[in-house]
Amino acid sequence: MRSLAVLAISMSLVACGEVADSAAADPTVPAIEVTSVELAKAFEANEVAAQQTYGAAPLLVSGEVADISLDFMDQPVVELPGVNQFMNVQANLGEEGKAASAQLTKGQAVVVRCAKLTEVAGTPMLSDCTIQ
Repeated sequence: MRSLAVLAISMSLVACGEVADSAAADPTVPAIEVTSVELAKAFEANEVAAQQTYGAAPLLVSGEVADISLDFMDQPVVELPGVNQFMNVQANLGEEGKAASAQLTKGQAVVVRCAKLTEVAGTPMLSDCTIQ
């Protein structure tokens, strides 16, 4: 069931497209630090304000690993706590993150640096992420 949800969300991202911010992709640009729960609460309160606050720069998102899975293209996705157990913040690590994600365990504290932020049904979706 969970893999179907990840598949649906991932397909929605592909269908909706993502706008790349050149500043977000630049590793020298300072990142905004936020916990996964703070990010999820911001989106729950006001998606527009959350996107304006957190979507213009790279993010350093911290939290405990809730789940580690693969998306529909077999790319690793690390889920961090959100506002409830059904709406975790999802960080897509891409092909480069497979080795690092294979070393993670549920409950482990982690920080990911992500270049892009979108949302699907109010759930923050992070992409172009690396484990710090």
